[in-house]
Amino acid sequence: LPAVSQQQCRTGAGKPGLPWWLVACYYGGLEWGCDSLRPYPFPARQRLCRRRAWALACAVLSAAAVGAVARAYSPLLEATFLAVGQGDAIYLQVPGWRHILIDAGPGRGQLGGASAAERVVVPFLRWKGVRALDLVLLTHAHADHAGGLRWVAERAVIRRLGVPEGLLEGEDALRREVEELQRRGRVQALVRLQAGDCWQLGRGLRLEVLSPLPGLAGGADPNASALAVRVVYRRASLLCLSDLPAAVQERLVAQKGAGLRAELLKAPHHGSRDAWYQPLWEAAGPRWAVISVGRNAFGHPHGKVVEALRALGVAVLRTDQAGAVTAVTVGGRWWIRTFVH
Repeated sequence: LPAVSQQQCRTGAGKPGLPWWLVACYYGGLEWGCDSLRPYPFPARQRLCRRRAWALACAVLSAAAVGAVARAYSPLLEATFLAVGQGDAIYLQVPGWRHILIDAGPGRGQLGGASAAERVVVPFLRWKGVRALDLVLLTHAHADHAGGLRWVAERAVIRRLGVPEGLLEGEDALRREVEELQRRGRVQALVRLQAGDCWQLGRGLRLEVLSPLPGLAGGADPNASALAVRVVYRRASLLCLSDLPAAVQERLVAQKGAGLRAELLKAPHHGSRDAWYQPLWEAAGPRWAVISVGRNAFGHPHGKVVEALRALGVAVLRTDQAGAVTAVTVGGRWWIRTFVH
């Protein structure tokens, strides 16, 4: 995958949510401007009010310009693990006010009879002011990860859709959906990814593709051939392992070793016991583990997995208990906040 420069990856997002102070200045200036147009009996008073209105208008415009520049050059990397029930949807806002989504949440029927993308992901993107996504990654074709793609694409144009190598060749329904979105212009480019690809997102910021590994792409088990990525920003890192089973994690540890280091790790397969491979956690050495989970009949997350993580000194954050989990960094330490607590 060729490197993507900051200019090539410029966002098509619309206006972000306005800060409260700018709204207050707007209405204050509107009232002041109306007051300046009142017919005062004293011309000097009217000229003074008009000068004040012009000065306030210039101040508001300057504040808006400063805010836009500050957003464009913000050094913050924000990762939000959305509470989409039994599924995955991870939103990344990277420096330069660009937007990435890893998985789109469950399809219809997975969350109270409606798509989690309709009820959670799309409202979240609207709240963030996102009208275009620079990159959307579908880790694999299971409905709890890819089911919300259509609703996300209806809300925000997808500039690049990244999928594991061989995914669409074995999934007719998903391939037809992607082709339809491409015909309508909701997906502008399709990129097939495999282990070893590296996407340069800006200065000190890259997205490393860890899987699918050679020989597993397009295989019979979608979990084994799922897309796993590591986001590295200066000294901070985030590891997202989708639903990778333990056998694939073992190969990753053998190949990457210390290259898996990450302070923040999205637990594979919703904390299932089949996806538990302790050497991977020891190699990554995370401080926090996020388990994206909801009501389910599979026993996720498994109690022994949670106990093992705590025994390793890893703080466990579950989206079914904490709600959406947001992590923010400027390239060093992560700051964590949750919706519920």
